[in-house]
Amino acid sequence: MKTVQPPLRPYLLRALYTWMEDCGLTPHLLVDVHAAGLDAPVELAVDGMLQFNLASQAVRGLQIGNDAVDFEARFSGVSRAVHVPMGAVLGIITRENAQGMLFNDSDYPVVSGKEAADDPAPDQEPAKPESPSKPGKPDLKLIK
Repeated sequence: MKTVQPPLRPYLLRALYTWMEDCGLTPHLLVDVHAAGLDAPVELAVDGMLQFNLASQAVRGLQIGNDAVDFEARFSGVSRAVHVPMGAVLGIITRENAQGMLFNDSDYPVVSGKEAADDPAPDQEPAKPESPSKPGKPDLKLIK
């Protein structure tokens, strides 16, 4: 009998987050704004990506589960709950030296908010067409 393994991404995400916090580094979560089920301030996106400071002093109630990352943070002085489905997580890096990991799409196929019929998101902007870069590789740029 074949057993189904859970996706590796949430386990790596939790391990890297813990390592970054233990080293006194600032973990930043990189998120695809076009992913289905995302509940975040998409108006702050740059090039289709959000970058969240996950340092323990910057967020409250951080939960890195197997299906999503949930936390509460302040944006322009307003507290807001954020829900990031695991498939929207592009990577986690440190602010100080950009060490961390970018994830590929093998565990989570790219599904835009438009394609997810079971999760309509009328308050989000429509998914933009992907850039003509290499398929499967996210276009990321470090924002300092």
